[in-house]
Amino acid sequence: MLDDEEEEEKKSWVILLKDKEEWQIAAVASLGLLCSWNSDTVNDILMPYIDNEGKYIRAGASLGIGLCCAGINDENDMAYALLEDPAQNGEPIIKLCSILGLGMAYAGRSSEQLQEIFVTPVVDTSLPLEESAYAALSLGLTFVGQCNEEVAGAIIQTLMERSEDELNQPAAKYFGIGLALLYMGQQTKCETTL
Repeated sequence: MLDDEEEEEKKSWVILLKDKEEWQIAAVASLGLLCSWNSDTVNDILMPYIDNEGKYIRAGASLGIGLCCAGINDENDMAYALLEDPAQNGEPIIKLCSILGLGMAYAGRSSEQLQEIFVTPVVDTSLPLEESAYAALSLGLTFVGQCNEEVAGAIIQTLMERSEDELNQPAAKYFGIGLALLYMGQQTKCETTL
């Protein structure tokens, strides 16, 4: 652990970005990249930011946890334990970053847990479009190349049910990316879906 002076110095650079919300998210999330494949460092480096009062800093920590835990098969399932609740119940920006964090942490791992919690937000047209689109992207990352029919069906269903105005929003592209990821490297199997 760092002594108090080093701890304060470490946190001061995030405070310098006080008025730049996106920069705060990126700065704290980048700590997850610096600690890639080492979930033990989450407690020391990212946990202080999870309890921060700034929502953009907490959002960055959620994204950082997903980045740090990407590709790790951990018996404690740290990413799920820390991000599952905020991905379903958090403030909007924290919810979005937690959804993406889970998608990155479980990329290519075909997690049934994520399928259970994210298929419903994908098809729920009463939710904000961004939330549904980020859930679709996370499912695409999780089931990359797996041709998961339930996830593909959910994404196609929401594309048919959303209004044209909604689908013209920038975040709507994540539905297409999520669907494409499901069939990555499986060109012959995607013809039925298209």
